[in-house]
Amino acid sequence: MFGRKHRAPVPQRRPHPDPKVEAELLRIVSLRGMVARKEAHLESLYREVSNVNRDMRRYPDSDAHERRVDLADDLGEKVTAGEEDVQRLHDDIAKRITALSDTDLSYLPAGV
Repeated sequence: MFGRKHRAPVPQRRPHPDPKVEAELLRIVSLRGMVARKEAHLESLYREVSNVNRDMRRYPDSDAHERRVDLADDLGEKVTAGEEDVQRLHDDIAKRITALSDTDLSYLPAGV
C-alpha cells in the first residue's frame, strides 16, 4: 500500500521430468538468486567506499581522518572478498550449466 513495492508476478515454470535434473536446475536458480543479492550488497559497499573517500578528500585535516582511512581499508577488504565470492558463484553456475543439455536448460525460467 504505502511505499510498498509490488513484485511483478513470477511466471510458473514447468518442472523437469527427471528429479535429478530438476534438483540441479533449482540449485542453479538458487545460486543465481544468491549472486543477485551479493551483487546488490556490493553496490551498497561501493557507494559507502565512495562516500568515505569523498569525506577524506573533503576533510583531510579532521580528527576523524585516521578512522576514515581504516574504514576505507576495511570496506576495500569486504569488497574484494565479496567480488571473489560472486566470482566463485558464477564459476559454480557455469560448471553446473555445462553439465546439462540444451533441452534440460530450456526448463530454466527466462530472466533468472
